[in-house]
Amino acid sequence: MYIVLDTNDLVSGLLNPNGSPGRIVDLVIGGFVQVLYDDRILREYLEVLARPELKIEHSLSQAVIEYVKLSGKAVSAQPLPAGFSAPF
Repeated sequence: MYIVLDTNDLVSGLLNPNGSPGRIVDLVIGGFVQVLYDDRILREYLEVLARPELKIEHSLSQAVIEYVKLSGKAVSAQPLPAGFSAPF
């Protein structure tokens, strides 16, 4: 199964492995789901996980990102058409 792992869920899962986001991270690390990613989300993961106030070990954030890159699936998102407006 493929998922898009929101940065907030990744951070929450790393900070609180016993919560629901932690279970999602467990599913990723356990190989039960694969993360779909592109360069933009990897940059966001890097930037957010490096925030000092989160106190996430650099080695842990690097390991998670490398795992996503190795086990996940890189995708190429198409740009939205000019003038696109969300229906909500």
